[in-house]
Amino acid sequence: MKLKTTILTAVFTLISCGETGSSLKQNQQFDFAKRASDVDVSECMTEDKKCSTDQLLKLDIQLEDAYWGYTERQEFEQLNNWVQKTYDYIQVSNTPGKGRLLMLAGFARMNIARSGDMFSVKGIGDLANGINLGNGAEGVMKEDTEDQDAISARERSLVSTRIFNLVGEGVLGFATEKNKDGQGLVTKLLESLAKTDDLGELWFTIKQLAGALLPKILKQPTDTESSSEGMASVARLKDLQKEFSDNPIQEHFAREGLAVAAMLQTYAADKNLVQAGIDILEDENNRDLMTLTNGSSPSKSVGMHLAAAEGLVYLGEMERAEEHLEQAKEAARFLPTVLKSKLDVIVDKLLDVETDNGYKQLWAKTAPIGNLRMPLPPSMGADGCSLCHNGAFSGVAK
Repeated sequence: MKLKTTILTAVFTLISCGETGSSLKQNQQFDFAKRASDVDVSECMTEDKKCSTDQLLKLDIQLEDAYWGYTERQEFEQLNNWVQKTYDYIQVSNTPGKGRLLMLAGFARMNIARSGDMFSVKGIGDLANGINLGNGAEGVMKEDTEDQDAISARERSLVSTRIFNLVGEGVLGFATEKNKDGQGLVTKLLESLAKTDDLGELWFTIKQLAGALLPKILKQPTDTESSSEGMASVARLKDLQKEFSDNPIQEHFAREGLAVAAMLQTYAADKNLVQAGIDILEDENNRDLMTLTNGSSPSKSVGMHLAAAEGLVYLGEMERAEEHLEQAKEAARFLPTVLKSKLDVIVDKLLDVETDNGYKQLWAKTAPIGNLRMPLPPSMGADGCSLCHNGAFSGVAK
């Protein structure tokens, strides 16, 4: 029997589950746990004052707590401000928890990128920035150190950081897949921005690219072959256990990579890829993938069953989709009332196969971006972060 994973990860699961594009209004009443919000880091942000390790670790925990709070409540403006504050704090304080905070900053950018139904120029820019922050986190976690507490924390977080980075790269890979009408938005955007240092020219380039490329990219591709970049990330996620085979604890936690690889495939426009993802999730040998939870995603089972159901709706397998949706609702029974209501809305839209408001019809009439299905599947959206990460634990910086 496999151990229950207790590692605190900030995985793309990200790719978590929920109806996209709707935010939870601050003036409503919710039964969320009270979280820290406006964390004052100024005491450790001056060059002439060096805070103690204990002071830094206390601030790290408060910042992480604020991150989960903004994520639960879908407060994206505050989350954006949190990223800038946290990044500045990391640079000045050199806190021992900087690797994990960088990972959370990258994940925050990914959350912001998928706060709407469709990827925009800015959204894809946020995604690319999130990947860069995640890569920086992974680099920090690999740094040599003699501090045993730091080594332990990095071992616990390195696996989840690697999964996060591969997921981001996979989404980016699918979104930039080539089709008959030209390359995906991100490839052209990054190529053009690399050629100019002028801020005015940069914004002009973004507008030009958006106007010239979006109409082409949003057309239905004639070729649904999977992108090499996207599938390369999927393959690495599937093999992640081998990468960490020298460390039994990390090897076990890396099994989550297989679950995330399957989810990533279910988001594709290519129905063969979607079916391959479903096959992994419904394999008798992979029953644990649907129930793995962790400190960062206490209700991750909701997201796993939603992802499977979304893929099955896309494939027209409604009876099996209903079974997964029932299991998602069962896994969500202890969530705050407002989130259970959000889940009910998602379920209704997935089961609605007749009207234009249902996901089945929306996916049929909306062209993908590259090989990424549009609108974003609900388990990849804003409400998803709240559903799967509600109640996440803070405090692994130590």
